[in-house]
Amino acid sequence: MFSLAGTQRRRLLVLVLSLVSMVVFMVGCGASSGTSTLAAVPPTAIATVPYLPPTVVARHHTPTPRPTPKATAIPAATALPAATATPYVAPTATPPPAGPTPYGGVPALSGQLILVSLAQQWMWVYQNRHLLYDTPITSGMPELPTPTGIYQMQEILDDVYFNSAWPPGSPYYYPPEYVNHAFYFLAVGYYLHDAPWRRYFGPGTNYPHTNPNGTKETGSHGCVEMPVAASDWLRSFANVGATIDIYGATPQPPATPTAPPTLPTPTAVPPTATAVPPTATATP
Repeated sequence: MFSLAGTQRRRLLVLVLSLVSMVVFMVGCGASSGTSTLAAVPPTAIATVPYLPPTVVARHHTPTPRPTPKATAIPAATALPAATATPYVAPTATPPPAGPTPYGGVPALSGQLILVSLAQQWMWVYQNRHLLYDTPITSGMPELPTPTGIYQMQEILDDVYFNSAWPPGSPYYYPPEYVNHAFYFLAVGYYLHDAPWRRYFGPGTNYPHTNPNGTKETGSHGCVEMPVAASDWLRSFANVGATIDIYGATPQPPATPTAPPTLPTPTAVPPTATAVPPTATATP
């Protein structure tokens, strides 16, 4: 009897110890804290690659085939002559062509500045307010005026064709025009560009007019047009980001003078006679 009771006590003790061990194990594993949270792992950074812009090809452009290079014998090395010091000669500055002075003076803008006066139909190019070049231009016709404002040059295009947005039959239609250099400054489609089809620029060319050679023209469709030589020079100087300042409302064309109306000649009116009272006679 004693032996059986002792055995039961030992079994009960073992069972209690097992339960205690199980509870300790569960607490140690975090079972009593609910769902475990994983530590945040930062994503792996993705390496960037340089952006490659698309290739712009002029209309009807055919690439010129490159000849296959031929292997040539390398000549034997020869002794180089002793270097001699060449004195530096500063280039001679070319004065700008004669032109008018911009109305209102030069704006206080540094860097590359392209100043266009619609009132004077003229363009000046400055570097840090120093005049480098100027040229006559032709701006938009009265129905399609050139917008005024201060802009930045956004893009430079070479060897392109301009195609009309107006259909054939419209008074504003024009056939495809070839342009050497186009300087984009305002959406949608406003440029400074050369106009090989135009021979005369300057005051009055933005209105319907007859040129000295008898041809009839009017202003542009809103762009600022310039001679080819001026466009070539501007292409060699201006960079994307250059400031373009277009100002000055274009004055209206002068009205045809008319003779003043003829006024009727005034007729002389004789003065009305005034009755004079008789002189009183003294009575003796």
